[in-house]
Amino acid sequence: MTQAVDTETLLFLATDLSRLLRAAIARDIAESDIGLTIAEARTLTFVARMDCPSQAQLAGLMGIDPMTVSGYLDVLEARELIVRRSHPKDRRVKRVDLTHKAKPVLAYLKKWIDEIEDRACRGINCAERRKIIELLCEARSNLMADMAPDDIAECPR
Repeated sequence: MTQAVDTETLLFLATDLSRLLRAAIARDIAESDIGLTIAEARTLTFVARMDCPSQAQLAGLMGIDPMTVSGYLDVLEARELIVRRSHPKDRRVKRVDLTHKAKPVLAYLKKWIDEIEDRACRGINCAERRKIIELLCEARSNLMADMAPDDIAECPR
């Protein structure tokens, strides 16, 4: 006789929530007129979160291959949302910065992300929502404390 695994655990619930949020985001972005894929939008938000990251830093933080991030950056650069510049101390390193055209796109993305989060948190009051975020941050910190320094550099914060 096999024993059932409890799926009402943090691991299973976090995985399900992540999958459902990604599905909602993918559906909404496909229906929007923003003209970016979910991956391109994610890349743009990571660039906005950091101060002129290198392409390699961006790939590490996003947990994707550098060539993949380069393709996303090609699209963002063609749309004039980002610009790539050589690092002042190492011309082989490409730094990524936002352009003024990114500001309204990021504002749209923030509003849209907030709406999806509001749908996900329907029936959860503000104090409970803050507590969930606090607890998830603590759980993330606990796992990061157990990671090797090189692994932490690749873990989105």
